[in-house]
Amino acid sequence: MRWVSLSRSVLVLVVGLSVAGVSGARPPFGGHRPDGGHHRDHGPERFIEEHAAELGLDDETRQAIDQIVDESRERARGLHAELQDLHREMRDLLSQDAPDESAVMQQAEAIGEAETELHKHRLGALIRIRALLTDEQRAELTRIREEAREQWLKPATLACQADADHFCPDAEDHWSRGRCLRDRWEELSPGCRDAIEASRSGARGRLPGRPGPDGPGGMDEL
Repeated sequence: MRWVSLSRSVLVLVVGLSVAGVSGARPPFGGHRPDGGHHRDHGPERFIEEHAAELGLDDETRQAIDQIVDESRERARGLHAELQDLHREMRDLLSQDAPDESAVMQQAEAIGEAETELHKHRLGALIRIRALLTDEQRAELTRIREEAREQWLKPATLACQADADHFCPDAEDHWSRGRCLRDRWEELSPGCRDAIEASRSGARGRLPGRPGPDGPGGMDEL
């Protein structure tokens, strides 16, 4: 249980630092590229495809999932393009010597609406995929996901064990321990920080998860 708790604390730290922007690394499995696009090559759909045999998906179900993904792709491309345009317009506004605050705020609202629409579109595809899975398959998917997550976090968990014991001995749960480690970032050992940075930079494409500890956009919504 202690290993699981520390692994979850490291996950909170990895994601928290990504959101806080301590460095330029992207948050794992979600979020947008600097140009406003979205990481489309990896995600729940791809993960399900890769583990179809383990899940016991028959050809009919796999074809149905492929069809859902294919049908949603064209619409997603349009939404991605729209979001990229909005981000470029925002950069243009902010590059002015005296940005118009009202225009910037309106643009921010437009970006937020576009991101919400993109997320809703993705959720729709996930819900349709979910309907194709049995309760047993969803349970197996959760097991596979958690096993993959533990393997992904293992190097950072091992590297940060001593730091967690030293700086956060009184943390009551993995959320508070993760926040404690994040607050002591500059004091963490080089090995721990290097392992965290490696986890952040190498996370995309390995593990379907979420852009925040309880945020949307990943396997936890299936």
